[in-house]
Amino acid sequence: MTGSALLPSFRDFLDACNARDWDVALAFVHDPVRVQGVPTAAADYVAGIARLTAEHPGFVWTVGETIVEGGRLAVRLRTPAGHEFATYSWRDGQIIEYWGHSELVTRPLEVVGPSAQLKG
Repeated sequence: MTGSALLPSFRDFLDACNARDWDVALAFVHDPVRVQGVPTAAADYVAGIARLTAEHPGFVWTVGETIVEGGRLAVRLRTPAGHEFATYSWRDGQIIEYWGHSELVTRPLEVVGPSAQLKG
């Protein structure tokens, strides 16, 4: 995926997360995905995002500064809790790796149960 296609796809992924449309968000995540260097089931990664938003109602991400190079994206996201700094690697329209630091979440998203937690 080139930079010109990557940023719109990333924005679509964030729009799905902000809308709590976990099925659409999951379509943007390769299975497995590497999260903070750990191979993780795509459903578990998205379930972790779903848990975060359930614990913090009204939580949304807004894209700030970005750097796109090839299939990699570095982004500063604005959130109600402050800033999140993240890098993503993409291949074939899907996130294959995520590294990030949030002022709200000071540890990696915990792996949670599979897709049953995506409902609701």
